[in-house]
Amino acid sequence: MAGHSFKFCDMWTLDTQFPQIVKDIWNTNHERDMVEGKKEVAKILVDYFQKQLRVPNDTQDIKKDIVDMGKCLSIEQQLLLITPVTPEEIKKNLFEIPNQKSTRPDGYSSGFFKHQWGLIGDLITRAIQDFFQKGTSKGLQ
Repeated sequence: MAGHSFKFCDMWTLDTQFPQIVKDIWNTNHERDMVEGKKEVAKILVDYFQKQLRVPNDTQDIKKDIVDMGKCLSIEQQLLLITPVTPEEIKKNLFEIPNQKSTRPDGYSSGFFKHQWGLIGDLITRAIQDFFQKGTSKGLQ
């Protein structure tokens, strides 16, 4: 199936065989080899997103006038910025996205991930938390 485009349609989630089909496909990597275990699935996901996110960052010079203003946030606000993201926040934010929004190039929309949350939710949650904790998508330990 490599090279074929795929568009995910929410109506497929109504089929009784859909969860098993997704589970079988989800556990197969892009080269059609079976993948077993969360670490192997995570490795494939990380490899995919590392390729997608390798975009040079545009940087700007530090604005001295802003630095001269001193602290702009209270201590409480600063602490909120470094609070770890919770599984509940991750799920809540995903589930607030309309099903047909944020469609990826392969056609999977947020609706796909919401419908399959029971199968892939823990893995996605860990990957997102790992990203926020380490500032990179190097993989799950």
